Amino acid sequence: MTWLMLGALGLLGYLQRMLPWVLAERMALPRSLAAWLRYVAPAAFATLFVTDVRRLTLATAMALAAAGLISWRTRNLGLAVLAALVVSLIGRNL
Repeated sequence: MTWLMLGALGLLGYLQRMLPWVLAERMALPRSLAAWLRYVAPAAFATLFVTDVRRLTLATAMALAAAGLISWRTRNLGLAVLAALVVSLIGRNL
């Protein structure tokens, strides 16, 4: 694979992720959808720290629930990710 092809693939990957956000910025979203979308980023980042999401175990469910609850109550991404990490680590060691 040449550097040109690698750069083109990188650019296409970036555009694929950026284009929906650019389009969403130009459109008026309903308030309920905009409120719901605020929870997507904390949930996505918290899920990255929960290692075994393929199988729903008690530790996985507890970590996701803790991250969701912290995100919902505080709207703080850092706390949601930290909660998912701590609960996941505690749950795996039980």
